[in-house]
Amino acid sequence: MQTLASMAKQGRSSLDKVGLTKPIDGGIIYSDVQLEGISKTNFAIDLISSSSSRRGGGGMPDIALRITVDFDKRKIERKARILDKWSTAVVSAPGFMFQRSLAFRIDIACGQTKYTITINGRDELYFNHVLQDLSQVDTISVLGEDVSIKSYETKDTSLLLGTVFPDQNFDRVADAKRMKKAIKEKDVDLKAVTDILVNRSNEQRQILKWQFKNDYKKDLDVELGKRLSGDMSDVIVGLLDTPEVYDAKCLYKAMEGLLTDDKALIGILLSRDNQRLNDIKMAYEELYKRKLLDDLNSETRGHFKHLLVSFAKAERDESNKVDFVRARRDAKAIFEAGEGQWGIDKSEINDVLISQSDAQLRATFKAYDEISPLGIEGAIEEQASGDLQEGYLAVIKTACNPAKFFAERIYQSMQGLLQDDDQLMRVVISRSEVDLLRMKTEFYNMYSKKMHDYIKEECKDDYVEVLLGIVKTI
Repeated sequence: MQTLASMAKQGRSSLDKVGLTKPIDGGIIYSDVQLEGISKTNFAIDLISSSSSRRGGGGMPDIALRITVDFDKRKIERKARILDKWSTAVVSAPGFMFQRSLAFRIDIACGQTKYTITINGRDELYFNHVLQDLSQVDTISVLGEDVSIKSYETKDTSLLLGTVFPDQNFDRVADAKRMKKAIKEKDVDLKAVTDILVNRSNEQRQILKWQFKNDYKKDLDVELGKRLSGDMSDVIVGLLDTPEVYDAKCLYKAMEGLLTDDKALIGILLSRDNQRLNDIKMAYEELYKRKLLDDLNSETRGHFKHLLVSFAKAERDESNKVDFVRARRDAKAIFEAGEGQWGIDKSEINDVLISQSDAQLRATFKAYDEISPLGIEGAIEEQASGDLQEGYLAVIKTACNPAKFFAERIYQSMQGLLQDDDQLMRVVISRSEVDLLRMKTEFYNMYSKKMHDYIKEECKDDYVEVLLGIVKTI
């Protein structure tokens, strides 16, 4: 909570704090701004993209949202300004929700397609918005002749927005019986098995495995694995693994052949939090009687190895604190290590990426974009190549918008001459209870096609029916 000692000149107070919230994406409301104050006169609140004046020819910056509270007309007006044009919506507020000189609290929840405005914790208004590049909103301003803002806060109200949820009517005994019936002597009733597994959370699947073992003295995953083969076996057994065991198996598979699957190593190691990484290392050692870090050291090389091993050590800062001075300093160091010279100093970039929290990295990338015409992603694409480039971009994208990063991976898995079944399966299973719902919105925003339809059209293998059951049509 930040207390404002006074307002700036002409009743305007710019607070560079919105950038601390997680990126706004997915069509789901999960970033929140809260203001508390008192006003004697009409006032307005602006959410602004500070960099948009470059696009608008140097004029007034784009305003993603202006909320004007009009005491005289007892109305709330919403405006958006894009390239010097205003879009307006007026909402008459029955009974009104403000009174002059009385304290108010406004919560503004931001999503890809709408805002929800809550007044004093109870009255809600909904507005669609038209600003396309909403992720660039980084400033909030309050305007008024006699308005006092007592406190200001940004909150992360993000939820796990997957497509698989716990079954509220879960009956482990009944599910175990259905599984027993579905497992024939030599084959499996895949429809019955799929219907159960894609509609139960991972925790419920673990309970089901225990119940099956208790009732029939056999391991459910083993019984299914013996009767299935190839990708179908991988996806069914993968759903029955715990998340850390599944990741450990994927990492082992990525390194067991002559060539490593760098996409698998990047997608897992550079996107999991410290607790998950520690769980993966324990599962890996229990499964294979060897240490994950040892295998990474032997199977990868150079700066790419340093990047993966550093993340796998699970020692990154995970706080939400942001040091803006350090962000500008790190951005300058990255610029001078790459664009600012001939060639690229990979150690300098590595040091920043492996040590900073996601919140700090977002601030660093924003600071970098202010000094580089290429932007951070453009600079990496120009200055690095191969697996190292892909690793750097993965860190950048997962720090800023993991749902978009994994949506891109779904799309890429079915592009080119060879379909990457492992990547498709790995992303859908691992994100099913995390952010797959957000990923579906990001996918549609990028490719103008529903993820479910795209997978169905591009992948004709039998196992895809299981994945479609996870992705769902909603």
